[in-house]
Amino acid sequence: MARPETAGGQTPAAGIVVSYALVTVLWGLNWPAMKAAVDHFDPWTFRLLVLVLAGATLFGLAALQGHRLTLPREQRWAILLPAATVTAWHMFSAYGVAAVGGGRAAIIAFTMPLWTMLLSIWLLGERPTLVRVAALALGLLGLGLLLVDDLENVGRAPAGVLLMFGGALAWAVGTVAVKMRDWQVSILVLTAWQLVLGVVPIGLIWAWRGADADLAGIPASAWTGFLYCTFVAMVFCFYSYIRFVTLLPATVAAIGVMAIPVVGVVSSALLLGEPLGVIELSALALVVGGQALATSSGR
Repeated sequence: MARPETAGGQTPAAGIVVSYALVTVLWGLNWPAMKAAVDHFDPWTFRLLVLVLAGATLFGLAALQGHRLTLPREQRWAILLPAATVTAWHMFSAYGVAAVGGGRAAIIAFTMPLWTMLLSIWLLGERPTLVRVAALALGLLGLGLLLVDDLENVGRAPAGVLLMFGGALAWAVGTVAVKMRDWQVSILVLTAWQLVLGVVPIGLIWAWRGADADLAGIPASAWTGFLYCTFVAMVFCFYSYIRFVTLLPATVAAIGVMAIPVVGVVSSALLLGEPLGVIELSALALVVGGQALATSSGR
């Protein structure tokens, strides 16, 4: 049987840097892919199918590698909080992206590292520093610049903005919840359980609402977005992120993915025709500046 790949494993620093670069590009492309999909899929049906397929794929990969698929008895209740944040993130982001667009949703969503920093100070005992406070201020300033420039559109879709804020907060809570424990299980299995348990409330609501399950007539572009969100964004990128969280301090792991909106905004502009101008690039520069500051403080 294969040796379990647990949270305590070690990975060379160079490998983490390369992995972060790959995840940044691939997860950034997820935003226009998700926008293309949710324009044609019912949001509940979309998330239900994505999470079920991604969770099953991760369990299958874990089984092929010989990992134990069950959680230790003492950690079975603990997994419920990370799983609940998966539910919240996926439903908030599915509706939020449909309302505000892929690029803008990506910027709001990736305020997540800022909330992770605050939660880590509170729950994990990380010490606040002047540099990290400055990084937080830069990120919020970038978000504020983006929203002020687009008050008219924000006013037309305030619910979408609030949903993306809720998704960012849920993701931050999930990051800290994973970091608070030493999980005695393969990271593949840990990630799979989060997805499989996280999809249960979505499935119940899907059945109760009688959501549209008719997949006929959905264009190939939407199916392409669906497959990308499932196997690239969820199976590879989400697994990689959980791996980062188990290997690194929570704040560092979260800040490491903060550059993803750069790819999200640019790819949404190129693929979906969303606006990309001085304001958007300035907001991104401020967010990435916050990332650089925070990273230097935790080096």
